[in-house]
Amino acid sequence: MRKPTKVSLDTGLILVIDGDNTLWDTNGVFEKAQRWLLRSLRKARPRDPTTLSFEQLRKVDDLLIQESGRHEYDFQLLVLALLFLQKGSTEKDSVSFALSELRGHPDSADAKLAAKISQVFCLKLQEIPSLLPSVNRSLKELLQLKTCYKGRLALVLLSEGDETRIRPTLECHFGKSEVFDVLKIVERKSVDALRDVQIQGSKVLESESGCSRIQSQLVVVGDSIESDIVPGNLVGAITIYIPGGYRGVEAFASDKKRPRRVLTSFRQLPELVESILADHVDFRETER
Repeated sequence: MRKPTKVSLDTGLILVIDGDNTLWDTNGVFEKAQRWLLRSLRKARPRDPTTLSFEQLRKVDDLLIQESGRHEYDFQLLVLALLFLQKGSTEKDSVSFALSELRGHPDSADAKLAAKISQVFCLKLQEIPSLLPSVNRSLKELLQLKTCYKGRLALVLLSEGDETRIRPTLECHFGKSEVFDVLKIVERKSVDALRDVQIQGSKVLESESGCSRIQSQLVVVGDSIESDIVPGNLVGAITIYIPGGYRGVEAFASDKKRPRRVLTSFRQLPELVESILADHVDFRETER
């Protein structure tokens, strides 16, 4: 069991909120594009023996994420792997074959087809996702808390992925509004990225409170155990897990993956943050 975390009345909170599938429905955009991809492959190679399923695509995608260490890798690899899978290979072998083909035979018929289809696929991923239910209302309530607890709450958006995809989403939904004190887009979330935004958030708290060297507590909110909860736990943050549409409810296989609190929706976040600010929450263990 973790040691209790109690936030004192003179501590400022740096609330770090994820973007994809926490604030907006990236999964919906990706799923739409991925289903188009399956239809395109069936049309391009109708005589191949295997009819691909959406579940198979997601398994191959997961393998390529593990291989590359990124969620937004070269999607030509995804198309190539699915072409091999469509010919009857296993998911694991299809990924290996795709990596080998792109490195050794970039001008093959399969590689050229994969390049053509992946270009359209990437364009489809540029669609602006809609905000998830209650996000607008909840962000307004968090802004109200900033006013009520002046100098004790900094709002940070830390999003992981392709900046050319994420930036238009931010401009569409938030424009020039000053919802977030700090906005940072990284290729992959990490302990260093969280420490960086904590430094920036602390400067915001110091400026708004008029106090130098204000004590701060990092709070990390997101839908991904690996991307949000694990690095958050490693830096000693209060981690809040809100399962999203991409992976659903994930298992907490170890203490490093166990969030301090699990919420069913973003709508519950403002009330929890207010309770923390008011010194009413003692995080003795994860709520089941």
